[in-house]
Amino acid sequence: MSELLTFSVIIPFFNRWNELQLCLDALEKQSLSSNEFEIIVVNNASTIEMPVDMKMPENSRIEYEPQPGSYAARNHGAKFATGKFLAFTDSDCIPDQDWLKNAKTLFENSGCDSIGGEIEIFRADDGNKHAYIYEKYYAFKQKEWVPKGHSCTANHLVTRSVFEKVKGFDTSLKSGGDWEFSSRCVKKGYEMKYGGNVVVRHPARRNIKAMLKKHFRHICWGSYITRKKYNCGQFRVMMSALKGGLLNLLKKRTNVENMHHRGIIFYIDFMKLSMQFGVNMLLLFRIIDPLKVRQ
Repeated sequence: MSELLTFSVIIPFFNRWNELQLCLDALEKQSLSSNEFEIIVVNNASTIEMPVDMKMPENSRIEYEPQPGSYAARNHGAKFATGKFLAFTDSDCIPDQDWLKNAKTLFENSGCDSIGGEIEIFRADDGNKHAYIYEKYYAFKQKEWVPKGHSCTANHLVTRSVFEKVKGFDTSLKSGGDWEFSSRCVKKGYEMKYGGNVVVRHPARRNIKAMLKKHFRHICWGSYITRKKYNCGQFRVMMSALKGGLLNLLKKRTNVENMHHRGIIFYIDFMKLSMQFGVNMLLLFRIIDPLKVRQ
């Protein structure tokens, strides 16, 4: 690959070959010339072999990272990058055809160091309606988060030089590492911009069970990160989390368009709050080790 590449797109994945194919197909349709970017797919120790009919774009390749965790996979992919900018997305995301072109324009016009792009939620063909309704309102709120110094790796772009200076993602984390990385960059003085037209589409969780599984990981790793950051005990973390969850359950939902949607959201938030209590109790009595919870 040429040293003059603009972007190195880095995609970690684990077993999701079919979803990865859709992501690669979208990248093959980018309005930015394929001569300006490379695609580095990082196989994070998948247990399923690559399908024989898998179609890889000419400007793509697969690297292998045995250490579990998408952040380790992203760091590994960055080692092989030759682009000026690193463009992170997930294997189940579908980048808009102007994703990289618009990102290039924003980098050039603003001189920023990183971009937290817009993430649009869509319902997969086999997706649950209730899970989609919930995530449509509350998942991946980049427009709100990026100005506060947080971005998701489903759509995050950063200069390679900054990535190397801050030494990449914290590979000890299996969840929350995207927020930790983006906030660390901002705290070190690097500017992050919200990219409203730098878009990838992300499927809503397929069902409520999948949503709660994700919530379980966030509780475990959120607890670990909070305890590490503030040097506090698990009981304090639990009480703070429960207070936040209860306030969230009772708050007014002026942005929700009808009572049916409000009922769905209240029901799911109640289940998440109940899980918050149960998992924190298990963490308090050390029945669960958050370091063994994989992303």
